[in-house]
Amino acid sequence: MRQFVGTVVLALIVGITLPLYAQTGQGSLRGYVKDEQGGALPGVTVTARSPEMLTPVTGVTDNEGFYRLINLKPGTYEITAELAGFSTFKQGGILLRGGANFQVDVAMKIGALAETITVSGESPMIEVSKPGNVLNIDGEFQKNLPIAARRNWTDFLEVTPGVHSRPFDDGSGRMVYFGHATEHFAHVVQLEGMQAGNYNDFQPTYVQMGADMIQDTQVKTGGPDAATPMGVGLAINVITKSGGNTFKGSAGYAYQPFSWNADNTPAKTVFSLPSELRAISGCPNAECISTGGSPVQSKINQLDGGLGGPIVRDRSWFFGAIRVSRVETAIGRIDKQVNDIKNYFPDRKLFNNQAKGYQPYLKVTSKLKEGHELVGIFQRDRLDGQPNWEWYFDPFDAYSNGGNLYNAKLTSVWGKSVTTTFSAGYNNKSGANKKTYKAFGFEGTGPRVEVYQGTRISGGLVTGNGLILEGGNLNYESYAPASLVMLRGDLTFYKQGWQGSHEFQTGFFIEPRNTYDQIRHYLNNGFDLERRTPVDPANPAKGLVPFYREYATPLDITTRQARDSNYATYVQDSWKPNDRLTANIGIRADYVKRVDKVFNLTRQTSWTIQPRLGATYMLTSDARNVLRTSWARLGEQVMGRDNVTTFGADNTVSFRREYDNDLDGVLETTRLAPASTTTIAGEQIDKNLHQPYLDEFIFGFRKQFAGQIGMDAAYINRAYNDMWAEREINGYWPSAPGQPFGGFGRLDPNRGVILQQTNNSWSKLKYQAIEVTLTKNMSHGFQFMAGLNRQWHKMTGTWNPTDRAGFIQPNAFANDANLYMPRGNNDRDSLPDTGNALSYGPTWMKYRGNLGVVWMAPLGLSIAGNFTMQAGPWSGAILKQLSATDPDIAKYGPATFRLPNGSIESNPLSTRNRYVYSTRGEGQIQAPAIMNLGVKVGKIVKLPGSREVELAGNIFNVFNDGAFTQYTYNSAYQSWSPNFLQMRNRQPARAFQLTTVFRF
Repeated sequence: MRQFVGTVVLALIVGITLPLYAQTGQGSLRGYVKDEQGGALPGVTVTARSPEMLTPVTGVTDNEGFYRLINLKPGTYEITAELAGFSTFKQGGILLRGGANFQVDVAMKIGALAETITVSGESPMIEVSKPGNVLNIDGEFQKNLPIAARRNWTDFLEVTPGVHSRPFDDGSGRMVYFGHATEHFAHVVQLEGMQAGNYNDFQPTYVQMGADMIQDTQVKTGGPDAATPMGVGLAINVITKSGGNTFKGSAGYAYQPFSWNADNTPAKTVFSLPSELRAISGCPNAECISTGGSPVQSKINQLDGGLGGPIVRDRSWFFGAIRVSRVETAIGRIDKQVNDIKNYFPDRKLFNNQAKGYQPYLKVTSKLKEGHELVGIFQRDRLDGQPNWEWYFDPFDAYSNGGNLYNAKLTSVWGKSVTTTFSAGYNNKSGANKKTYKAFGFEGTGPRVEVYQGTRISGGLVTGNGLILEGGNLNYESYAPASLVMLRGDLTFYKQGWQGSHEFQTGFFIEPRNTYDQIRHYLNNGFDLERRTPVDPANPAKGLVPFYREYATPLDITTRQARDSNYATYVQDSWKPNDRLTANIGIRADYVKRVDKVFNLTRQTSWTIQPRLGATYMLTSDARNVLRTSWARLGEQVMGRDNVTTFGADNTVSFRREYDNDLDGVLETTRLAPASTTTIAGEQIDKNLHQPYLDEFIFGFRKQFAGQIGMDAAYINRAYNDMWAEREINGYWPSAPGQPFGGFGRLDPNRGVILQQTNNSWSKLKYQAIEVTLTKNMSHGFQFMAGLNRQWHKMTGTWNPTDRAGFIQPNAFANDANLYMPRGNNDRDSLPDTGNALSYGPTWMKYRGNLGVVWMAPLGLSIAGNFTMQAGPWSGAILKQLSATDPDIAKYGPATFRLPNGSIESNPLSTRNRYVYSTRGEGQIQAPAIMNLGVKVGKIVKLPGSREVELAGNIFNVFNDGAFTQYTYNSAYQSWSPNFLQMRNRQPARAFQLTTVFRF
């Protein structure tokens, strides 16, 4: 398959031409040409020129005097208008961002054609024909902002309204982004129209790019048209530089040693608890404190470079870029974690996480003949790193992601009415392989070890109470090869008449073979996990005692072989009935098929029908005041990490689990969890399984002010429907709340819990927001972007049919505080003993404000600043614990059930956990707001010719704030836990970074 795809791509690069057209982030200029009296002028030749274009783009006005110039790359344009009997009209300095559609009207005067009238005016910056939430980020603007030390391409999302962020939860120092309450796995990332995501894991953080390759980034945060690939998250398209007729390039280096980092651990987060929590929690003096420990600090050595120029002048250009990075990140720990490591494992030393990256890029742009342009792209973004979390006492984990991407794209113009493009691409971006676990030299022995502060009996078995440490060895090495193939094409047909003008567009999007495998190699002869607890918590010197051991068989097994496909087609019309109104009507249909080769079964075959409606109306004829509205149904994209592809991956492994209920040193109780059979696996997939979707409504107003300032204000309403979910299918569940559980055997009498992957038809996540964006293009040396988002959210509906909370506390469903990410499979157990489903955050946040400013000051000074302020996360629904003899536990049946084969299974309703408050949203504790200020001051020195060098100092987190962005995953919602309300993922400490850039 790989050889076949490579052959197809190569053939396209050398010149096969096909009449198709793709949405690749190119924009357009359009408008009306009139005479001095306001009369329409048909037959006017309008031409757009830019250093970014191989050839000018030309159009002719129709009977209404309307022209359109399409397929324009990001850049600065000059337009001319020519007609016999009139002076030539010329206007320059029109800055067009990626995918934007601006209106430029022309007024021509009678005169000789040889006479040229040059008009100076502000560049338009208001989108006039697309009603969605679209933001375009200039690559140079982003590079100048002191956003984050690692300077990843995704940093632009820090200044994108509607986006909330936090550091990656694995201690690696990367950032993750949530858009309009959609988690980071659900975003669509494209590189010039090609799927750039890793099918192993689609989040933007796993797509690595050097800063010097990016020309423009377009992000659609809402209201995408039907041509946009399926996805409920952000739709991101990166447009890269193309070279030109002259050689230009740059080289930059970022340097930041550990000694240039401050210490923000004295900052602390303190919660004064209400009286009802003081009596049941272990927080001293009615306060829970997260403080001290070790700060998040970074050591950065990062090189970026880029070079572009002609292969053949006016015929073929190239552009290449590279990033080489070596990053080390000190893991942020609170004082309790540092003390626990020192007390229980005094021979261990605190360690850091490391990452090594190498990311080259090459792009070739060629004009085949008049009206036909071919682009070939190669990208590699492999990154190796360590994701050790703050409670690890050994650096035993490692990750890799990324790989190679190839894409070829042919764009053609056929006469005055038809444009086409065809795009074909392949990437083999994957997860870990055997080299991953050798890259950083750690060779552990024994099983993975989890240390709990204490234990308790739940469902008849001993369970850990408050995970405090983890280390030892990996329980298994996981190898995750992945790949995807993409073919896409679109055709646009322009028609004047039929009650105005129309831009009809139709096309297809095909991913015929997306693969995601997972191969596991269990270590330590299958002894993969041991849980321990202190002999005496008051005296760590007495050591730890095991209370649980787990053994896996077989040792080498393929747990996942996903073969997924997505076939889509769409049709839409941009109808302009008059010079002020544009209506957008479209529909997209995606057919998804998912095949699991481990069990040789089809997991899903479904259609997702997605209508799209929208309109823009210019309140004023100068196109500077625009009303917009849109309604769209958006299906969730097909990705390797969603809950269908990953569902049941562990079920191909058998486990023997041993428990020491009385902590006497003898693990006397054994439970067997057999691997799933093909028959059972088939029952675990709902026959009507389909993609989740959301319904979205947006109403907004855009305005352009003097000084190249634009404003957009919008109301956004989203409802997430049919989210992924699990329900239990083997138990005899009660017919009403308050009744006992009837045991197991509905599907198989010799098994306990069997889960089925399905769609959530019982509840919805709802999101509403007011969002304001202010932007200013670079003029007079000054540029800025600002945004404010205020949101309201809640969960409506009722409980998962087999969520034990629905039988135990049925009236507590309501929640308007912390909601888990809408990817699903999160509401099956709302009274959990462990896990992070109740306190994941920050997908749902009350507010966020951001400001980014760049000032090219006199004397060659370059000054920039970036400020963000974001609401703190919620704790999740707070739980209390009943005493073991409370009669409210016994009424739900015995703690365990003996099955016909002699095995013992726990009663899922025999839990001691209860909500403290009457609903899940009530009483949640919100952490303090998170603020960050970055400042850059640089000096640009001009050298002979067009060369220059810039030396700059960057300060991140100027105030050295130490706010935490999450609650601990280790049961922060359990009022009885030693980790109750403990925080994690502290802001990186203040740091100084030196950057040097040479441009020529």
